[in-house]
Amino acid sequence: MSEELHFLHLEDNPTDAALIAATLEEEWPDCTVERVDSESAFVSALERGGIDLILADFSLPLYDGMSALAIARRRFPDLPLIFVSGTLGEEKAIESMKSGAVDYVLKNSIVRLVPAIRRALKDKEALGQRRKAEESLRESNERFRMIFEHSIDAIMLTSPDGRILAANPESCHIFGMSEEELCRSVRSDLVDMEDDRILSFLEERERTGRSRGEITMKRGDGSRFPAEISSSVFFDEKGNQKTSLIIRDVTERKSLENQLLHSQKMEAVGTLAGGIAHDFNNILTSIIGYCTLLQMELQLEKDARDYIDNLMMLSERAANLTKGLLAFSRNQVMRPRLVNLNDIVSVITRLTSRLIGENIEIETHLSRVPLTIRADCGQIEQMLMNLSTNARDAMPEGGRLILSTDMVKLEEGDQLLIGSNPPGTYALLSVSDTGIGMDEATIERIFEPFFSTKEQGKGTGLGLSILYGILKQHGGMVSVSSKPRFGTTFNIYLPLAESGDEASNEIGLSPPPGGSETILIAEDDAAIRTVVGHILRQFGYKVIEAADGEEAVEAFRKDAPEISLAVIDAIMPRKNSREIFDEVVRINPDIKTVFTSGYPVDLVLQRGLLPEGALFLPKPVSPMDLLRYIRQVLDEQLEG
Repeated sequence: MSEELHFLHLEDNPTDAALIAATLEEEWPDCTVERVDSESAFVSALERGGIDLILADFSLPLYDGMSALAIARRRFPDLPLIFVSGTLGEEKAIESMKSGAVDYVLKNSIVRLVPAIRRALKDKEALGQRRKAEESLRESNERFRMIFEHSIDAIMLTSPDGRILAANPESCHIFGMSEEELCRSVRSDLVDMEDDRILSFLEERERTGRSRGEITMKRGDGSRFPAEISSSVFFDEKGNQKTSLIIRDVTERKSLENQLLHSQKMEAVGTLAGGIAHDFNNILTSIIGYCTLLQMELQLEKDARDYIDNLMMLSERAANLTKGLLAFSRNQVMRPRLVNLNDIVSVITRLTSRLIGENIEIETHLSRVPLTIRADCGQIEQMLMNLSTNARDAMPEGGRLILSTDMVKLEEGDQLLIGSNPPGTYALLSVSDTGIGMDEATIERIFEPFFSTKEQGKGTGLGLSILYGILKQHGGMVSVSSKPRFGTTFNIYLPLAESGDEASNEIGLSPPPGGSETILIAEDDAAIRTVVGHILRQFGYKVIEAADGEEAVEAFRKDAPEISLAVIDAIMPRKNSREIFDEVVRINPDIKTVFTSGYPVDLVLQRGLLPEGALFLPKPVSPMDLLRYIRQVLDEQLEG
């Protein structure tokens, strides 16, 4: 404690005051003794502050010590006051102590003054420390109360037998119970005891006094949810053992983690598909091309034509499978256009009726208003076909397949299985069946690639994975509801087009027109080069074929004035597509070009093989689609 003490001395006798001051200065040489002898001077000195202790005579002509004590206690309750008086009877001494004086010393026993002051100052310091500790405790309790009441985690205190002693508001929110209901419960009421992780969690707490982990907990209504929980055993101020529980509901985080994991799986499949797409798509282009040539032979017998039709159908299914796989990683080129979802459903309904068999009844309930979406019709049709075939397989004994459309509004917070869900108005496509249904564990995995509930050899496990990829490209979302023996419903949400946009009324395409222009085909795959050249000639075009990049440039240099269009494969030997393009535009800056490849467009762009704004046609492409596309480019309906 600092020895620079400041004493306030209420004393009217100068001699007594001098004696006391000398006594104090002898003990505390650096002290200050301020003498006053009236109420006004006393009050003024108190208000200036800095007083460590008051010494007061009991009786003064103009003032008295008890009044001074009352003022001091009222204004500074912790400031000690010692009476120093010539005469002080026992009754007055007792009265003064009851009123708050810390001691009294008779003037004829002045040797007691210093010890009395030391005791008073020591008690004052102890009192200050106690008050500081009490204030710290109060602040600590207030902080704990604020944390307890406003925490985003559930906080509970429990007894050794598991009774819940206290629960914060978030506990009530998470478990769907009032505080009274929680406090009538025990810990085991809130825990899924079938969770295998419970035992190790409790063993760790028994061994170390604390534990942390993830377990399954139960709400008041019996529903389960994943939770992170921290538990710690402690003893309160009375020595009673208690346990604190801090619980966080991680349902939403788990959902996001599962979506991320699912997305990564899809991208992995997309990467795999992209790696095999080039060769696979080149083969399919050749097969589809030769099937088309055979279909054009009018003298074929009906059986032969049916065989070719089946080959074409199987080839197109293989092509759609590749497109769907590429959709996982957004590598598939979309050809979106404005279309009425109702029209697509109507077309697919007619196709599906032949596909799923006579023992399944098909119902359609279409929206009365057009549902204009911007979509790739082929991909939406494929998605519907996948769902319809899944529904068929879920109803081996027959049943009903219901296809319906509607316009719906999604609100903030609506939870969907796949995709983000910004609020707004969407086109809803529902596909329901009355089949065997699925349990929750199956629903959680249905979008995983290669996951299938079908027997070995009866499914690839890719149908719903492809649906996921298509929805991802279209900015769509899906929710699934199902119960064993009660069927399944897929609700698919697709963004509506901007108001004022009108859908095309045509889902099908007209036969392709021919032409008489000269077209350069730069393609290193001999089978594709041959079949494309043959079909173009069948429709009146003149064709110049080139098997590599240098051959393509030489052919163009030789016949540049006659060539109206160059169709260039992106990856060619000796010169790639970009090198071919740079040389032919130097020869003829106005030449029209179309680039094609079996590789995904993302990969082609990453390699710098396409000029900016280039027209790109992915393989496999049917000859009829190629003819239409070429005609549109030549007629300048499409521009790069």
